[in-house]
Amino acid sequence: MFHSLKNKIVCNGFVNIRRIIAKHYCDGECMGVRRCNPPLVNPQNLPHLPIPKLESTLLKFIKSCEPFVSYKVIMETRQICDSFQRKEGKALQNYLTSKAKKSFNWLDDWYTKCAYLCSRDSLAMSTSPIMTFPPHNFRKSIEHKEYIAKLILAVMSFRKLCYCNQIPVETWNKYPLDMGVYKKLFANIRLPKKDCDQLYHHPSSQHIIIMYNNNLFKMKVMNNCGEPLSFRQLMERIDDVMTKGKEPGIPFGLLTSLNRDTWASVYDHMKILGDNAKFLEHIEKSMFLVNIDKTPPCPVCSDEDKKLNSCQNGFHGYGAKVNGANRWYGKTLQFFTTRDGCSGIIFEHSPVEAVPLGKMGDYIIKYISGSEWRDVPDIILRERPLKMNFLASEQMLNAMTDSAEYMEEKLNNFRIHIMNFDRYGKEFIKENKLSPDAIIQAALQFANFRVHNRFVPQHETASTRRFFLGRNDTIRSCTNEVIRFLKNMSVATQPTKEKYELLQVAVRRHKRLTEDVMMGRAIDRHLFGLLMASKELNMPTPELMRCEAYHRSGRFRIVTRQNPSKKSCFTCYSPGLDGGYGCCYNPRSEDINMCVTCRRSDSECDPKKFIEAWACSMKNIADLLMRYKFQERERISRGDAKC
Repeated sequence: MFHSLKNKIVCNGFVNIRRIIAKHYCDGECMGVRRCNPPLVNPQNLPHLPIPKLESTLLKFIKSCEPFVSYKVIMETRQICDSFQRKEGKALQNYLTSKAKKSFNWLDDWYTKCAYLCSRDSLAMSTSPIMTFPPHNFRKSIEHKEYIAKLILAVMSFRKLCYCNQIPVETWNKYPLDMGVYKKLFANIRLPKKDCDQLYHHPSSQHIIIMYNNNLFKMKVMNNCGEPLSFRQLMERIDDVMTKGKEPGIPFGLLTSLNRDTWASVYDHMKILGDNAKFLEHIEKSMFLVNIDKTPPCPVCSDEDKKLNSCQNGFHGYGAKVNGANRWYGKTLQFFTTRDGCSGIIFEHSPVEAVPLGKMGDYIIKYISGSEWRDVPDIILRERPLKMNFLASEQMLNAMTDSAEYMEEKLNNFRIHIMNFDRYGKEFIKENKLSPDAIIQAALQFANFRVHNRFVPQHETASTRRFFLGRNDTIRSCTNEVIRFLKNMSVATQPTKEKYELLQVAVRRHKRLTEDVMMGRAIDRHLFGLLMASKELNMPTPELMRCEAYHRSGRFRIVTRQNPSKKSCFTCYSPGLDGGYGCCYNPRSEDINMCVTCRRSDSECDPKKFIEAWACSMKNIADLLMRYKFQERERISRGDAKC
């Protein structure tokens, strides 16, 4: 989706961003700018996102293409890169450097618009990842209501930590990371607009929206001093909501799952009817949504079944007839919960990456299981929940019907499987002085080789939060080193020591790629910036961005991301391309939660087979490590140790 929008984006203009004065600095392979600005703009005084050196990016690009194209194509690509560096590359690099001098972040406006806001696809089951919490067992309906009240208090408590800067600063290799991402979680809305959506932020919001039985309620949850309602007061209001919303409402939430241009047209029409404009404003300015869902219509025989149901309910709500209409896609944060104990987060991440979800999820789960909610006192707040009775026209009702059919079509084309891999976790890998992330990534490529008998481009999202307004870049984790290791692993007769040494080489390579991203030296966003610069300068698309190697290496058939949390949460994301897999994993100390998705329209893709092949690959790697340790002990005991 990101690549397909590159050419379209240049026809629609760009988001304007404020400019500041900055000065040059050089950091190894990168030229960038460091901030000279008031502390309120960049309170952590983080460096700006640097611009990698052109020569370095082109060399890395060629190397990343080698596993997927022939030697002849690589030679042609080298010539194309040499020509690009001598000719238009210089002008485009200078344009990026000039933009960086005047920008908070030279990439931010382009990337947000191209990767998210200008995508016209429905947000449901596409760009909205979900995170599920460990399931509960509510014996009585009152326990479910109590859970909802505690959930609201937990989210508001976490919000207070974010806005009061009380979350400890996160670091990577002692570098502080941008903590502004946490404030962007709340009170955001992605509004539908023709051709390109817009983001709005309302930090002074004091209310939330509750959706129940497709009905929408505005509920003020704090006073003007920022003090929240107590548990008792929330219980009273939740009772009120569930009484008033007992009868199913018109499924207005379905409209938000339309194609974005269609929803933009319906949205403009919807605003002119009755009090709809006021009600829409209530939704847009809310801190977050709580979706009180029906129990999914699937048999539950075990906790694993309930976890899978929770993932599916978060992704698609089992269609318009169940919970698919009890959503408002476009809000950054929605918390869903069902009577049978499923719960989690639906996340629209145009404003911010999904990195904070793990920490927020851990906080919410700990808060709910603790007793802190008991200490929240009553406050004086007389405003009761407001049921928002939208008016519907024939055009809107027809759009709801179309949306329900489209959602059903997407749902039927969607496949998902999850696994709690409990043979070992990240601590075992660390004990062997290896990177857990590198091992998991290698095992994912090994799984694809086992299932499909080929190696494919693999995308891992990694953060650039070391820089102000940094978002992410790509680790191209299928490298020559990984392929050599996996081919060697596939031959049972190869010596254990040789396999282990190849694994170490592959892990070191992955570590260097990770460092490149974290230090602003990765290639994908730089190449994207050069392409966008060519459009702004009204230059033809460079041959580099039209060559075979560029397109073959950039069609990622395995899209992965790590979303760590201490609790047993699952994060799920849709596949990036037809025929590919979307893989999210949560590596914990003693186990790893993995979720794999794909589309049913590709008959060769099977998430269950893939995830089982991944688990088998993880076991094979662990067996290799144990065999190597045993052989080393045997060698030392025989007196063969090196002097």
